[in-house]
Amino acid sequence: MNHHGRKIVIIGGGIGGLCTAVYALKCGYDVEILEMHDMAGGLAMSWRRGPYTFETCLHWLVGSSPSGELHAQWKEIFDIEKLTFINSEEFVRVETDSGDRLSMYTNVDRLEAELLRRAPNDAAAICDFTHSVRALVKFRMLDPAGGLAENWRDILHDLPIFPLLGKLG
Repeated sequence: MNHHGRKIVIIGGGIGGLCTAVYALKCGYDVEILEMHDMAGGLAMSWRRGPYTFETCLHWLVGSSPSGELHAQWKEIFDIEKLTFINSEEFVRVETDSGDRLSMYTNVDRLEAELLRRAPNDAAAICDFTHSVRALVKFRMLDPAGGLAENWRDILHDLPIFPLLGKLG
């Protein structure tokens, strides 16, 4: 690929830096990644110590489902089919010493019901939060290598979500 003298230097070889590098290459840039560790991957890495595996990020990988819109984009970055994902009903559970617990469910309806059960006085804030989650699920990522001509349908689709992005930003 002819880079026409355009170069980008990326600080950090984590998943964000690696994805940036892939798309910068697709857009015609010469790419250099500066990483302080001896292996790229950042928090998207796992390692073993004795019989234990420490995995710090990939269980949170949004778009891992083959039916999801982000799955095709992940395939451009790495061999996602070689990974095994465990889709748990609970994202996280917090328990007190007395056994009281709060579950943060991956299903938005179930999460909303749990939060409303635990904090009915915060119903307005809870409903605002879960409404935002439901809206963001519909958001389509634009192809960074494509211009307006390639992305116009997704831009039109996402227009109603832009005010929410501004509010959350």
